[in-house]
Amino acid sequence: MLFSVKLNNEVYPPWEKHYIAYDYLKKYLKESVISDKSKWTEEDESRFVEALDSELEKVYSFESKKYHQLSERLTIIEKQIEQPANLDAKELETKLEAILEDATHLDKFRRINYTGFTKIVKKHDRLHNKYQVGPLLRVRLSALPFHSEDYSPLLYRLSNIYNFLKENFGSVAKSATTKSAVLSESVAKNHLSGYTTLQFWVHPEDLMEVKAKILRRLPVLVYNREDEDELGADPTVTSLYLDTPDFRLYQSQLEKRREDDVPTSLRFRWHGHLYEKPDITLEQQNEEDGRITRISLKDKNIQKFMEGNKQVIEKNIAKMKQKHATQAVIDDYKAAAEELQTFIITNDLQPMLRTIYKRSAFEIPGDDRVRVILDQDILFIREDALDSKHPIRDPSSWHRADLDQPNVDLRNALRKGEFARFSPAVLEIRLRQSVENKKVEKIPWVEEMIQSQLIKAVPHFTKFLHGIATLYGEEDHLDSLPFWLNDMEHDFRQDLPVPSSSNRPTNRVNYSFTDSQDDEDEDSDDSVVVSAETAAPAGPSQQGVGIPTWTNQGPKLADADSEDEEVELPPGVNKPSQWIKNQSSVKVEAKVWLANERTFNKWLHITCLLSALTFTIYSSVEKSTSPAVATIVAYILFALTLFSGIWGYTQYLRRVELVKARSERHFDNPVGPLIVAIGLLIALVINLFASLHHRRQSHSGPSILHN
Repeated sequence: MLFSVKLNNEVYPPWEKHYIAYDYLKKYLKESVISDKSKWTEEDESRFVEALDSELEKVYSFESKKYHQLSERLTIIEKQIEQPANLDAKELETKLEAILEDATHLDKFRRINYTGFTKIVKKHDRLHNKYQVGPLLRVRLSALPFHSEDYSPLLYRLSNIYNFLKENFGSVAKSATTKSAVLSESVAKNHLSGYTTLQFWVHPEDLMEVKAKILRRLPVLVYNREDEDELGADPTVTSLYLDTPDFRLYQSQLEKRREDDVPTSLRFRWHGHLYEKPDITLEQQNEEDGRITRISLKDKNIQKFMEGNKQVIEKNIAKMKQKHATQAVIDDYKAAAEELQTFIITNDLQPMLRTIYKRSAFEIPGDDRVRVILDQDILFIREDALDSKHPIRDPSSWHRADLDQPNVDLRNALRKGEFARFSPAVLEIRLRQSVENKKVEKIPWVEEMIQSQLIKAVPHFTKFLHGIATLYGEEDHLDSLPFWLNDMEHDFRQDLPVPSSSNRPTNRVNYSFTDSQDDEDEDSDDSVVVSAETAAPAGPSQQGVGIPTWTNQGPKLADADSEDEEVELPPGVNKPSQWIKNQSSVKVEAKVWLANERTFNKWLHITCLLSALTFTIYSSVEKSTSPAVATIVAYILFALTLFSGIWGYTQYLRRVELVKARSERHFDNPVGPLIVAIGLLIALVINLFASLHHRRQSHSGPSILHN
């Protein structure tokens, strides 16, 4: 889709005049160069830069103004809830909904405008490489940072107000609100049950809207409650995955995923920056019994631990005894530490992949029936030492020290090929399942969001698999790749289903249940320094909740032989009257419709040319040397005129129906152009022979009279 069309479609009407004047800038740029690029002068460049800067000022001023207005509106509400006795909950909820809607529109506003400025500058630099505006745009965006506004503080404040309404009035999101007695009963009933984990991708442009939908129901969990200055910041999480030089853990996990088993993986994880000396957790999930083994280590002891030094374990045990830890805790730690150390040494595990991301968690405190985790700004970094001559990581160190120094800008520290950015956010919804029947309680707002067009289901996605496949897949290190990898080559939002107005049921998929949470995103935010956690053993798969799925299977060949007669359906299974692919509304890109319309316009153009030629010849028949021949040519052209108009219109309607029917037939049809070409050729041949005949007669006439 052309960006100008996308911009016009996404403009929020009340703010229309505050968007970038993209068409004006593009028109100015093209009109100045349409005749000769060399005519672009410094004066033209100055006017363009001035217009561009004026648009930047306009967009920044409006975005900044609206952001402060939203903040002020929240401040007024926060003052009102200080006196809950005189509070109208319904009116307050309406105001909150309006603020959320404006915040969502404002987030889309800044994204579309930032894209517009980037595209128009790239277009300018491509047309006039003598004058580069890209560096100027970066400087101006630093001074007018409308695109980098942090909306997290607004979201946290909104979350607190929603939580206040739930606790005091119960008028907001009643399905997600529970009293203390109900919570206690629910926890007592489900304390041994597992989770159903659903994973999705969220496009960056839809991230704000998804967050807004979630926080209407669940409050935000803030990790750093001690530091009030960082209350509004999403915590940065770093995971350092270990694997063998031939990626056996990767291969094992990928194969086990296909069988819906729980694979083994091993990683270090910490919150914040490593130079701040955070608690580092070493985690392993055992594939045999689903047990998660987790211990904490100090930065200075990790390399020794990986080399098999037993003194690290003994020192930690001594510290635990000094803190009067129970013998059971000490025994659990010792068993877990020795198991992990043996596993690392036996399999020659090395750090291979680092993932850095920002995490937001949403959950009602004390009610673990629903938990939502959102990871964004995901960055994958190579951490290997596979090349002995030019290792990326020092083989004698367990991590890349060059990335863990204060004030290190990763954009400058990383070289091409050492990192990969993952633009979608990863949304994980964990639904608690009961012990008795392993089923999950259906929650309306969760199902509504799952069935929306804002998220794409990606079962079994893990950052470990995707990071390894992305960074090492092109070097022949891997035997197989994850199935979702090809989805990253295009806008995955094109695959999302469009809601249908019919009452037919939508496509569903059954998710198998695992009692233990996926090791990929298992939280380790507990205060226990050293622990070995054991999850309940995995139960058999049951029929899951209704979750929509989107497949990316292409159509079969149009000329393939039908095998309906060869397929023997099982007893009780009938042939469907309508294919699944035809059970939802058609979602077609605008460029498909525009291409069909452009073809029709071409035929109209041909019709106009033929009609003009027809009436010109017909009106001058009497002046021609051969009126009879001129009349015949005029009638031939008139027939071609009617044919071209009718042909163009019928083909336009035919292609519209083919698109609506998802037909696999070819859209082209060479019959019409051939008929027009042959008709014109016949008219030209007749006219040629008539002219030759007339010239022969004109030359032979005087010679006969002379004789």
